Amino acid sequence: MADSRLAKWYITAELTALRAILGLSEAGIARALGVSAATIRNWESGKTVPLRSVAKDIGQMAGVEQSRIDFLCFVIDNYKVPGLVANLHTRNVRMVEQAERTYGSIFKYESVYIPGPFQLDGYHNELLPGADSDSLKRKQARGRTLRSRTAASMQVLIEYNALRHLRDMIHWDRQIEALIEDSNRPNWEIRIIDGIHNASRGSFDFYKTAKAPDAGPSFVYTESLDQSRYIEDEATLRWYDQLRTEVWAQGKPIKEIFSGGVQLLA
Repeated sequence: MADSRLAKWYITAELTALRAILGLSEAGIARALGVSAATIRNWESGKTVPLRSVAKDIGQMAGVEQSRIDFLCFVIDNYKVPGLVANLHTRNVRMVEQAERTYGSIFKYESVYIPGPFQLDGYHNELLPGADSDSLKRKQARGRTLRSRTAASMQVLIEYNALRHLRDMIHWDRQIEALIEDSNRPNWEIRIIDGIHNASRGSFDFYKTAKAPDAGPSFVYTESLDQSRYIEDEATLRWYDQLRTEVWAQGKPIKEIFSGGVQLLA
């Protein structure tokens, strides 16, 4: 069985990013680890994969969060199996964050919530159970990253019911206005979908390379209650692409829904 191309892309991207945090050249980090510069080049090009213990050492040297180190080690442990599946203890949005920084085409469908990078602090604090300031900061950082990528294509499809939850938010109108503002950005569109349809059973993200030089292979990210899946096999990606096209066509641009002014949905 072939190695996971997605996992190897993430490993190389993370190792390169950690070295950048350290401010070291290939030769410099090689000396710190007691390996050759050629070994570092092989790791960062994906020719070989470091031991998890070495990746852990690099992460600790860089001073990054333990959750980031743990996820990198998880990917290293599982890179030989295409289609990563992370359970409650190992799942993390680190790979999603890396994809949001680099992929050329991004599609997000959310059936219950407004997607994290587009949530205002009022939405996060008032409506989400167990909300904390650290997760809000990460969402806001993701939002800034996406808004800075003017050349990337962004399609966001939100379930109608996710907007109905706004009635429990004090300044609900600010959240809708923020979504409309994002939808007006170049290469962006946010649509709202209502009723029962073929994607109703769960949310998913679809990341396409779209000739972006630093992106990895196209993949779908989806979550259930107890696990996250990173789908990369061609047949399943074609199925998701058909589903994406179908439900996107059924959505209505948020600008049209609120063309008469921002008012709370019934």
